[in-house]
Amino acid sequence: MPMKVFFCALLLIFASTSYAEKAPLVVGVIAPMSGDLAEYGTAVVNGMRLANEATPGEPLKLAIEDNAKCDAPSAISAFQKIATTNQLCVVVTVCTAAAQGVLPIVQSRRLPLIQLTESGVDPNNWMLKLMPDSVRMASLHGELYAEKHKNLAIIATDMTVNVGERGNVQVVTKAFEARGGSVVFSDLVPPDANNFRPIIEKVRRSNAQAVAPFIGSANSMALFLKQADELQLWSRKKLVGNFFFEFMHTELSKLYPRFLRLDGLQSINVAQTADSTFRQLYKNRYGTEPLQFADYGYDTVTILKICGTDTECYRVNRPGVSGRLVFDEQNRRSGSFDVKEMRDGKFVSIRTIMSGEQIIRADR
Repeated sequence: MPMKVFFCALLLIFASTSYAEKAPLVVGVIAPMSGDLAEYGTAVVNGMRLANEATPGEPLKLAIEDNAKCDAPSAISAFQKIATTNQLCVVVTVCTAAAQGVLPIVQSRRLPLIQLTESGVDPNNWMLKLMPDSVRMASLHGELYAEKHKNLAIIATDMTVNVGERGNVQVVTKAFEARGGSVVFSDLVPPDANNFRPIIEKVRRSNAQAVAPFIGSANSMALFLKQADELQLWSRKKLVGNFFFEFMHTELSKLYPRFLRLDGLQSINVAQTADSTFRQLYKNRYGTEPLQFADYGYDTVTILKICGTDTECYRVNRPGVSGRLVFDEQNRRSGSFDVKEMRDGKFVSIRTIMSGEQIIRADR
């Protein structure tokens, strides 16, 4: 986003009144509060609410709307519902497609946009991106695959994080083939797919040595793994890991118990550096450990309490509960990734990689 100060319409209209001094900053939050990813949307909102209560500064007004399917049309509808009853100052999105859906609207209204996960295309650098470069994370997967395998099959859900130039399929393919490998089979499945057997049969007949499933819901991933078991795919091909497996660890463990016995399965994910004080505050308030992205929600509110709508202020290097809040000129966050391996049902860190570092090979 262009680095200049923005003021929400409410403060402009009432700038000459005492009400303006007391009016809260209105933050429109578009998050999956129901559906497959509800626990992550809830974690983000819980983190935001906790920061609103626990950190100094005038409380924000959080106007929250559900984006259950994590798709662009419902995100636009959510934005419109929030904007109808509120004078919005800032918009926060969780899902990639949500950010992409509302981006043209918030740009036209000159509203700052903060995105907590993979952002997608942002040609004008409008979004502040709380998650370190996930394209680099996907590229690291391709590089690790190529260390062990020459031929790869990719099966991916047809969703924003998987398709297009920044999508997992193209990024992994490019990185894998740059290391001398060959993607011999690649196909997209609908987000609500429940029968993977035809595509599994095609993979069985291919000369792929390994299979990388980028399937974006725990239910679908569990179905895929079960049906692949039934068709004895894993007696012929190697299952290789990705960030979805760790992201869905709890749900997959329930839906597909054999998942916990897949020792050696690897994951690369954003390094979780949430500090102990935040974790304890969260547990005291909500009774559970914070899930991934709860710390991003907390840090988002901290930034907004300090900066308001001054987008230039967002990029000041400062501490956060998710690690240092350092952003470059394109509003991308610096950070690191953990390479992890499944051991006795848990993902154990075996190496941390800075987002700009080229990996040679993971430590064993």
